[in-house]
Amino acid sequence: MKSIIDTVVTVVRGFAVDVGIDIETGFPRGGSRWNCGTWMDKMGESTRAGNRGIPSTPRDGAPVEIVGLAYSVAEWLSDLSENKKIEKNGFKVEHEFWSWKKWSQKIKNNFESKFWSDDGYFKGKYLFT
Repeated sequence: MKSIIDTVVTVVRGFAVDVGIDIETGFPRGGSRWNCGTWMDKMGESTRAGNRGIPSTPRDGAPVEIVGLAYSVAEWLSDLSENKKIEKNGFKVEHEFWSWKKWSQKIKNNFESKFWSDDGYFKGKYLFT
């Protein structure tokens, strides 16, 4: 018996997901316009309406709740590292080493400019209102 996800997701495109850290912003990025990246997304299910297997709200890129979670994790790991509770003090992004603190600061320094809009309109690839 097929699962619901097998019958709805556009298989080849829906599961082709590239994830990583955006070197400029520190935001986790990834996804595909053919899948639902987070619990907030809704996959189309209607053959009649022509949206079966097409996300109604694709948010490939950097969804705000995932960026917020990444910031919280980076701060937590930074604190653990500074207090010698973990050995690892960072990670490699592309060809550069980032401390947990550097990662959290990068996210913090870019968050407002990428997600806040005074006029409520779409702003680049990050903000949808």
